[in-house]
Amino acid sequence: MQGNYANAKEVLPDDLFEKLRKHYTGMLYIPAKDSKAQRVKKLVFSLTAGGASSREIEIITGLTRRRINQIRAEYKADQRPPPD
Repeated sequence: MQGNYANAKEVLPDDLFEKLRKHYTGMLYIPAKDSKAQRVKKLVFSLTAGGASSREIEIITGLTRRRINQIRAEYKADQRPPPD
């Protein structure tokens, strides 16, 4: 194994490898549980909740205002109570 790449046949049990091969062949990306994107979203959520302006969040995260607004919209959607 080199870097973060591995041959699935070498690291997965045979039965799981065969099940996976039924559904997909080729390069497959499996993100970590807490990816960088998730950490950035959490940071934007936290800064938003703390009252930071879009400009402040841009400077801290390096994200565009458009992406910050997209993440804020996700945050607001998560805060809504589920429909009856």
